[in-house]
Amino acid sequence: MRNTKRAFTLVELIVVITILAILGTIAFISLQGYSQEARNSKVTSDLRNLVTAIETDAARNGTNLLDMVTGSAPDNEITGGATVGSGQTATGSSYLVGNVNLAAIGQGSEDFKDPNSNDADYLMSAVAVNGFGGYQVAGQLVVEGTKSARILGNYYPVNTSA
Repeated sequence: MRNTKRAFTLVELIVVITILAILGTIAFISLQGYSQEARNSKVTSDLRNLVTAIETDAARNGTNLLDMVTGSAPDNEITGGATVGSGQTATGSSYLVGNVNLAAIGQGSEDFKDPNSNDADYLMSAVAVNGFGGYQVAGQLVVEGTKSARILGNYYPVNTSA
Protein backbone atom coordinates (compact mmCIF):
# COMPACT_ATOMS: atom_id res chain seq x y z
CA MET A 1 0.00 0.00 0.00
CA ARG A 2 1.39 3.28 -1.09
CA ASN A 3 0.96 6.38 1.06
CA THR A 4 -0.24 9.09 -1.33
CA LYS A 5 -1.41 12.58 -0.45
CA ARG A 6 -4.29 13.92 -2.37
CA ALA A 7 -4.27 17.73 -2.99
CA PHE A 8 -6.01 20.26 -5.18
CA THR A 9 -4.39 21.09 -8.45
CA LEU A 10 -3.70 24.65 -9.52
CA VAL A 11 -6.47 24.48 -12.14
CA GLU A 12 -9.02 23.41 -9.55
CA LEU A 13 -8.06 26.29 -7.26
CA ILE A 14 -8.33 28.84 -10.08
CA VAL A 15 -11.78 27.53 -11.04
CA VAL A 16 -13.03 27.80 -7.43
CA ILE A 17 -11.60 31.31 -6.99
CA THR A 18 -13.20 32.43 -10.26
CA ILE A 19 -16.60 31.04 -9.23
CA LEU A 20 -16.35 32.82 -5.84
CA ALA A 21 -15.43 36.11 -7.55
CA ILE A 22 -18.44 35.85 -9.87
CA LEU A 23 -20.80 35.07 -6.97
CA GLY A 24 -19.37 37.95 -4.93
CA THR A 25 -19.87 40.39 -7.80
CA ILE A 26 -23.47 39.29 -8.31
CA ALA A 27 -24.20 39.62 -4.58
CA PHE A 28 -22.60 43.08 -4.43
CA ILE A 29 -24.61 44.36 -7.39
CA SER A 30 -27.92 43.03 -6.10
CA LEU A 31 -27.35 44.37 -2.56
CA GLN A 32 -26.81 47.91 -3.84
CA GLY A 33 -30.52 48.13 -4.64
CA TYR A 34 -31.40 47.10 -1.09
CA SER A 35 -29.26 49.84 0.43
CA GLN A 36 -31.04 52.43 -1.75
CA GLU A 37 -34.40 51.03 -0.70
CA ALA A 38 -33.29 51.30 2.93
CA ARG A 39 -32.36 54.97 2.45
CA ASN A 40 -35.74 55.64 0.78
CA SER A 41 -37.52 53.89 3.67
CA LYS A 42 -35.63 56.07 6.16
CA VAL A 43 -36.71 59.22 4.29
CA THR A 44 -40.38 58.14 4.31
CA SER A 45 -40.23 57.17 7.98
CA ASP A 46 -38.49 60.42 8.96
CA LEU A 47 -41.07 62.51 7.10
CA ARG A 48 -43.94 60.68 8.82
CA ASN A 49 -42.29 61.25 12.20
CA LEU A 50 -41.76 64.94 11.40
CA VAL A 51 -45.42 65.36 10.40
CA THR A 52 -46.47 63.72 13.67
CA ALA A 53 -44.12 65.97 15.67
CA ILE A 54 -45.31 69.12 13.86
CA GLU A 55 -48.97 68.33 14.36
CA THR A 56 -48.45 67.28 17.98
CA ASP A 57 -46.52 70.47 18.78
CA ALA A 58 -49.09 72.65 17.02
CA ALA A 59 -51.92 70.99 18.97
CA ARG A 60 -50.19 70.96 22.37
CA ASN A 61 -48.28 74.23 22.35
CA GLY A 62 -50.05 76.22 19.64
CA THR A 63 -46.73 76.87 17.92
CA ASN A 64 -47.09 78.91 14.75
CA LEU A 65 -46.24 76.92 11.62
CA LEU A 66 -43.83 79.65 10.51
CA ASP A 67 -41.80 79.14 13.69
CA MET A 68 -41.26 75.53 12.60
CA VAL A 69 -39.33 76.65 9.49
CA THR A 70 -35.74 77.84 9.77
CA GLY A 71 -34.28 80.36 7.44
CA SER A 72 -36.02 83.47 6.30
CA ALA A 73 -33.75 84.51 3.48
CA PRO A 74 -35.44 86.57 0.77
CA ASP A 75 -35.09 83.64 -1.65
CA ASN A 76 -37.25 81.56 0.67
CA GLU A 77 -40.10 84.04 0.92
CA ILE A 78 -42.85 85.26 -1.36
CA THR A 79 -42.30 88.84 -2.40
CA GLY A 80 -45.47 90.74 -3.10
CA GLY A 81 -48.71 88.85 -2.65
CA ALA A 82 -49.80 85.34 -3.50
CA THR A 83 -53.13 83.56 -3.28
CA VAL A 84 -53.31 80.62 -0.89
CA GLY A 85 -56.05 78.12 -0.27
CA SER A 86 -59.42 79.85 -0.29
CA GLY A 87 -58.23 83.10 -1.86
CA GLN A 88 -56.34 84.53 1.11
CA THR A 89 -53.18 86.51 0.41
CA ALA A 90 -49.74 85.43 1.57
CA THR A 91 -46.69 87.68 1.76
CA GLY A 92 -43.06 87.16 2.69
CA SER A 93 -43.97 87.34 6.37
CA SER A 94 -46.70 84.70 6.10
CA TYR A 95 -45.01 82.13 3.85
CA LEU A 96 -41.64 80.49 4.39
CA VAL A 97 -39.59 77.78 2.75
CA GLY A 98 -36.53 76.40 4.50
CA ASN A 99 -35.39 73.58 6.71
CA VAL A 100 -37.49 72.04 9.47
CA ASN A 101 -36.78 73.87 12.73
CA LEU A 102 -36.24 70.74 14.79
CA ALA A 103 -35.64 72.67 18.01
CA ALA A 104 -39.09 74.27 17.73
CA ILE A 105 -40.76 70.86 17.60
CA GLY A 106 -38.54 69.31 20.27
CA GLN A 107 -36.54 66.96 18.04
CA GLY A 108 -32.81 66.26 17.87
CA SER A 109 -30.96 67.61 14.84
CA GLU A 110 -28.98 64.41 14.29
CA ASP A 111 -32.10 62.23 14.23
CA PHE A 112 -33.47 63.69 11.01
CA LYS A 113 -31.01 63.85 8.13
CA ASP A 114 -31.89 63.04 4.52
CA PRO A 115 -29.62 60.09 3.59
CA ASN A 116 -30.23 60.63 -0.14
CA SER A 117 -29.04 64.25 -0.04
CA ASN A 118 -25.66 63.87 1.68
CA ASP A 119 -27.24 64.10 5.14
CA ALA A 120 -28.91 67.44 4.42
CA ASP A 121 -31.80 68.68 6.54
CA TYR A 122 -35.33 67.99 5.37
CA LEU A 123 -37.13 70.89 3.71
CA MET A 124 -40.34 72.47 4.93
CA SER A 125 -42.68 75.11 3.58
CA ALA A 126 -45.43 76.70 5.59
CA VAL A 127 -48.10 79.34 5.14
CA ALA A 128 -50.07 81.00 7.92
CA VAL A 129 -52.58 83.66 6.88
CA ASN A 130 -55.48 84.81 9.10
CA GLY A 131 -55.73 81.48 10.90
CA PHE A 132 -55.27 79.59 7.65
CA GLY A 133 -52.28 77.31 7.91
CA GLY A 134 -50.73 74.69 5.73
CA TYR A 135 -47.35 73.03 5.59
CA GLN A 136 -45.41 70.35 3.82
CA VAL A 137 -42.16 68.56 4.54
CA ALA A 138 -40.10 67.09 1.75
CA GLY A 139 -37.23 64.66 1.34
CA GLN A 140 -35.47 63.18 -1.65
CA LEU A 141 -36.06 59.64 -2.95
CA VAL A 142 -33.90 57.87 -5.53
CA VAL A 143 -35.62 55.17 -7.59
CA GLU A 144 -33.56 53.42 -10.26
CA GLY A 145 -31.17 56.35 -10.39
CA THR A 146 -33.93 58.96 -10.79
CA LYS A 147 -34.39 61.56 -8.06
CA SER A 148 -37.87 62.47 -6.93
CA ALA A 149 -39.47 64.08 -3.90
CA ARG A 150 -41.48 62.55 -1.09
CA ILE A 151 -43.85 65.18 0.29
CA LEU A 152 -46.13 64.93 3.33
CA GLY A 153 -48.26 67.42 5.23
CA ASN A 154 -51.50 69.35 4.81
CA TYR A 155 -50.08 71.68 2.20
CA TYR A 156 -52.20 74.21 0.36
CA PRO A 157 -51.01 75.41 -3.05
CA VAL A 158 -49.70 78.92 -3.48
CA ASN A 159 -50.48 80.83 -6.65
CA THR A 160 -47.75 83.43 -7.08
CA SER A 161 -49.37 85.04 -10.11
CA ALA A 162 -51.84 86.87 -7.87
